[in-house]
Amino acid sequence: MTQLSITELYKRNKQPNTGGGTRLYPAIQENLKITAETGASEKSGNKYIDVTYINKDEKFHKDRVWFPNGKAFTKGEETQAEANERDLQTKRDRLGRLLAVVVPFEEVIAISDSEWETFDGLATNTAKLLNKMSDTNARADLKLIYDAEGKFAMIPTWKGEWLEVHVPGMPTKLTYNDYEANERMTRKSDSPASENLIVSGKKDIDYDIV
Repeated sequence: MTQLSITELYKRNKQPNTGGGTRLYPAIQENLKITAETGASEKSGNKYIDVTYINKDEKFHKDRVWFPNGKAFTKGEETQAEANERDLQTKRDRLGRLLAVVVPFEEVIAISDSEWETFDGLATNTAKLLNKMSDTNARADLKLIYDAEGKFAMIPTWKGEWLEVHVPGMPTKLTYNDYEANERMTRKSDSPASENLIVSGKKDIDYDIV
């Protein structure tokens, strides 16, 4: 599969917007500031980008996207190579959506195409631009659900809109589909929630960082 250029990735993800504790709970959370930082696990050395969504009361949701490492879990009849490609494209689209919602296109293309080609470059520049925009009035609306075990808040990992531009005075256009509303909006555990860093499957979670 041919990798999209940063311009193509941005435009594919650009969608017009028409319309008790420290953690954010599953709901459509509105008017959020977004910051990010890159790092690496002390245990495995695997790299990641942490994206943090913060409301006006400083409550937050942190989402960790692990850099593709060539060991993505396979689905069905997938080969390892196909799983790795799916993993890469899913994570590129995750960051592409963040850029398309929060960052003006002129800010993206001000960075040379060569600096966006690797996932490392994409993550580093995404973090840089998200942090730059967090100091402006740029805000977003975010869809959160419970994970499959009903314990922690997470961003949906399947197809569908999960992040939109926040427009003051306008209702959000984010909605829940039937599955999300019926199966992923009820807490199923009384265990105290810890920092949720789920992105694309439990095999991507490195528990030393929770």
